[in-house]
Amino acid sequence: MEKTKYVNLPLAGTVQHGIMQENGVPTELGYFITKIKDTQLDLLGKKFNKVFGEKPTKIKIRFFSENPFTIKNARYNQSGVACYCLLGEKNGKQKIKNKWEDKECLPTCEHAISKNGQKPACIEEGVLKFLIPDISLDRVWILRIRGITVIDKINNYIEYQRLIGNSIKGDFYLYLTKEKQTRAKDGYSFNNFVVKLLKEGEDESNSDVQTEDIIEKLEEKSTIVEPKVDKVVAKNDSKQNKNSKTKKANKKEESKVEEQKIVSIAPIETAKDGEYEMKDCYCFLGYEPIVINKNGQKLNYIQGNFMDMKDNPVSAIMNENLTNELKECDIGTVLELKFLEKLDKKWIVNCKFIQKCIKKVAV
Repeated sequence: MEKTKYVNLPLAGTVQHGIMQENGVPTELGYFITKIKDTQLDLLGKKFNKVFGEKPTKIKIRFFSENPFTIKNARYNQSGVACYCLLGEKNGKQKIKNKWEDKECLPTCEHAISKNGQKPACIEEGVLKFLIPDISLDRVWILRIRGITVIDKINNYIEYQRLIGNSIKGDFYLYLTKEKQTRAKDGYSFNNFVVKLLKEGEDESNSDVQTEDIIEKLEEKSTIVEPKVDKVVAKNDSKQNKNSKTKKANKKEESKVEEQKIVSIAPIETAKDGEYEMKDCYCFLGYEPIVINKNGQKLNYIQGNFMDMKDNPVSAIMNENLTNELKECDIGTVLELKFLEKLDKKWIVNCKFIQKCIKKVAV
């Protein structure tokens, strides 16, 4: 069997659209620049300017992973990152005497609390990792994003691509645009440069994926289709009874067609050895119907119950495809799952089977 070989690509540097002044105040440039990690790689920075121009607002990038965007809470000091915790995780890391040690991440942490109207020391940060194919195919670049609005835009766009069945690996465009924004705390409006992501071949209008678009697509994939029950009223007239039987037969045929549409979905992929991360693996325990109230409307869903690799219970909304396949699976089936948190629930947006245990049927 052919084995996949994984290689850690070295870091070239960062792509950014602002600089830090000597007084510690960040300044927006309105165009992309590079900051090279090593002076020996200055040639890459010069090639960047040659390919994209001196003040580019749009660059072509390539994702080499299905998960190029990481969101975390991080605190910085003069030496760099002092502590961090990945979004959705309970435990993070803290640097003590140049050694990383485990640290519980709590909302009551003194660094996560705003003091005297100032921003907390611990801030939300997104990190985007990619290649720039026109510059080099063996060096990784990163873009750090600290604005919550921009983090949501990038994350929503990537999740939406997954939901509509597109691979995240491939070529995208990263571009800057100026937008009017309003601060929630005081209603103050201002113009700000916003980083956006766009899959190659798509129109720029598709880059603004809103949270509502995610919810709509999740509901479309996860809502249970309730079977229609036809009420049959007894008639004395034989002709009416005959017509009633004909209509009933037609409805049965339509129902069969509808069932076939629901069931005939492509099977979920099975991950190969070494192509998954243990932290994203979950053991299947069962599933149950739940009702979510949205805008006064009760919607039916199927919730899967799982156990992570640290024996913590996890529940998440499943789509029809996964539900149909898990009906045939026994407890102990292991999957790689990716979640999105919306409406105070976890939603499964991407999954692969690691170990599939089929139920034994008595003969």
